[in-house]
Amino acid sequence: MEIETVLISGVVTNFCVHSTTREAYDYEFQTIIVENCCAAWSEDIHLSILKSFGLIYGCILPYEKVIKKISRSMKKAKKELVTH
Repeated sequence: MEIETVLISGVVTNFCVHSTTREAYDYEFQTIIVENCCAAWSEDIHLSILKSFGLIYGCILPYEKVIKKISRSMKKAKKELVTH
């Protein structure tokens, strides 16, 4: 199984999160910032970084949607294993 997507969360959005995301993108991973699992010194900084990230590097999702996507993927993978 090959890793294709990197989920990114943490503190501080405009430093560590942004740098990690850019590096993962540079290595050609699909990148998703889990928006409500990150924080910055201010909400304005946090939101502006997320907005610029979404325009260039990848996807921004709340953790609830990330969990749903993971759950669907696991069900699909389990179904494929059973049919093989």
